[in-house]
Amino acid sequence: MKIYTFLSEAQREMYENYFLSSLPSEFEIYTTFHNDPYVEPTGGYYSVGFPCPEFTTRMKTKALFMKKTCKENLGDIIVFADGDLQFFGPLKKTLIEELGDLDMVCQQDDTWSVSRKLCGGLMVCRCNEKTLNLFTKMERHFRIDDQITLNDQKGACKHKALPIEKFFTVGHVLGRRWWKEVNFSIPKHILVHHASWTLGIENKIKLLEIVRKRVHNRK
Repeated sequence: MKIYTFLSEAQREMYENYFLSSLPSEFEIYTTFHNDPYVEPTGGYYSVGFPCPEFTTRMKTKALFMKKTCKENLGDIIVFADGDLQFFGPLKKTLIEELGDLDMVCQQDDTWSVSRKLCGGLMVCRCNEKTLNLFTKMERHFRIDDQITLNDQKGACKHKALPIEKFFTVGHVLGRRWWKEVNFSIPKHILVHHASWTLGIENKIKLLEIVRKRVHNRK
């Protein structure tokens, strides 16, 4: 199964040390790096509730990348993944089972907001006319970032959120951004951890390391 990542050069070390080092061999990796001085600044993208224009531009570029990749893989099932993921075991079989006869399944961003329920940081996509239409609509009606736009347009195809018991982000248990806590709960059957719900690459790396050590210490 092909897995596609789209990330900044600034994320390379994090990507190599956590994503690539833990990715199961059942995936064929395709990585696109781009130069972006605005990726994950320490202060965050958002100011008074709105992201900076450079961030919005990069996120629209990511949406265009997803449309192009879907078109190139019509008839196949592929995975889109952000560079701040880490993996804890074989994954392909579970992803295919979760997809079933749907067009798309995504990580669940949080457990309380329907408007932001889906997270494009981990997306399994059946490349067909419906998902291509989804990405086309995201391009035409893009607003603020790729996640907001994905949730705006998700009705274009059959979809669902992946179970939080296996596909984890700290926002599921904290209900807010992560700021250094180490004792949050981690699902027993975790397969994927997404270091979202924090700001800055440095904090993402700290969060990835905490989760990795705690999961490995269980074994």
